[in-house]
Amino acid sequence: MNIVETEQFLSILLNRITTDTFYFDVVMLDDQKHPTNNSVSLIFFKFMADGDTWCLPINHNEAIVLPELMDKFVNALSKAKSNIFVRNKKNIVHLLKKDYNFIDVGIVEYLETGKTEYEEYAQTNAHVFVKSNFRGTQNLNRSIPLFKHANIFEKSCESIKFDLKYTKEDGFKFVNNTMTNCFYELESIGLKIDSKQFVNVFGDVQKNNVRDGYVYSQYNLFTSTGRPSNRFGGVNYAALNKTDGSRDCFISRHGEDGMLVMMDYNAFHPRLMAHLMNYNMPAETNPYEYLAKSYFNKTEADEEDIAVSKGLTFHQMYGGIDEKWMYIPYFKKAQEYIDHRWKFFKENGYIETPLFKRKIKKCHIDDPTPNKLFNYILQAYETEMAVNTLKSLLEYTRDKKTKPTLYTYDSILFDAHKEDKVDCLKAIKKIMEGEKFPVKVYAGKNYGDMKQISL
Repeated sequence: MNIVETEQFLSILLNRITTDTFYFDVVMLDDQKHPTNNSVSLIFFKFMADGDTWCLPINHNEAIVLPELMDKFVNALSKAKSNIFVRNKKNIVHLLKKDYNFIDVGIVEYLETGKTEYEEYAQTNAHVFVKSNFRGTQNLNRSIPLFKHANIFEKSCESIKFDLKYTKEDGFKFVNNTMTNCFYELESIGLKIDSKQFVNVFGDVQKNNVRDGYVYSQYNLFTSTGRPSNRFGGVNYAALNKTDGSRDCFISRHGEDGMLVMMDYNAFHPRLMAHLMNYNMPAETNPYEYLAKSYFNKTEADEEDIAVSKGLTFHQMYGGIDEKWMYIPYFKKAQEYIDHRWKFFKENGYIETPLFKRKIKKCHIDDPTPNKLFNYILQAYETEMAVNTLKSLLEYTRDKKTKPTLYTYDSILFDAHKEDKVDCLKAIKKIMEGEKFPVKVYAGKNYGDMKQISL
């Protein structure tokens, strides 16, 4: 391995970065910190043409660090003419603050094999010793011998497939580019908290995760259904408890000039289901009320009917459609769609997601059944719709103080500033609804005290 400690070696490496195809990975200073709240210790490279490996030390105890290395490295990346492979692209974009058309080998593997996590390569004895004996000490990767980090990098290179075949597919482009960069940007915005209250709720271990009154969530894009999960440091941000007060510590970054606003899709999945199967259900119709009339053979449905209808509808969507409800046109059409997709799946070994044609293959589903396949399609459709919407929201709010801060499947939380006025919230609502999916709007001074409002 070539270690860059002289200007001569640096010049050779930077030139190769601009001209050759290569793979690189980053060792952060502190594995326990969110990449937004982190810095680079070492950068390792493997060049495809000859298999040469290099190390660029940025901040490590055992290496001579040349001046302005990160600036020179980023400048070389901006001039690169060949493919650049990375591992865990979202984290690397956090550290470099920009995507230089990286190809994430983990996404290639995920789409090809259904593998839902990056492979964790066995740590060396030095890693185990340092992390066990100096638990709680920050920036430990500076103190682990450089060549021990190099051993892990070289081990990881042995099993990676640098295959461009999948990178031409729309499904790959969606996950690698649109999805990765949207969630990178959303993570970067962060969540403003009452730091003392946050630590009281989630424990003293969270002190290291707080930076200047903010915490940062981490969306995992590699799930079996393609629906992102969201947790970091032991906090599940996708499923914060609504009743125990744990949401109260999330507040507006704008103080008295701000307010948290949540926009929550109304009956999102039944509407998505209608769109999937081309069933005409007007946007102003409440799907649960609409179906309650069929369930109970009524011209008008009351609140109790609607509540029962909601439970019945979820059971049909996720547990399989009961034969006794097949007389309802909505479910008859749904079963036709399920049967059609299942037939295609059995004959071809895959189906494509509705919008971005990501292939859901047999390796992505344990013990596939018609209804399980339908659930995967429905959640994939939900994710693709939501990411498209999130992309538009991030673009719209880029020059505003109001920002989206948290995505939770059927809702998005915003940190709104009064300077942007109500017209900004109305525009956000319009983007989310897209004339097809109505939302309810809630506002409050903290995430635990949200009241429904009209816009």
